[in-house]
Amino acid sequence: MFGYSSITRQIRKWRVERDRIAIENMLSELPLELQKDIGWPAARARQPRNGPLSGMQARATRM
Repeated sequence: MFGYSSITRQIRKWRVERDRIAIENMLSELPLELQKDIGWPAARARQPRNGPLSGMQARATRM
């Protein structure tokens, strides 16, 4: 059976996760230039590479 402390611990985890997701969503809605300035990793992932086909797409089409 759950005790009070384990329930409050789970509630705290949910709140932390909810806050983290809210911040992540807010940062992902910023313009790409601002995301790059603050070092947001998703901004680097969305940057185009050297050509229209790069990385996994290029390897898949050349096989």
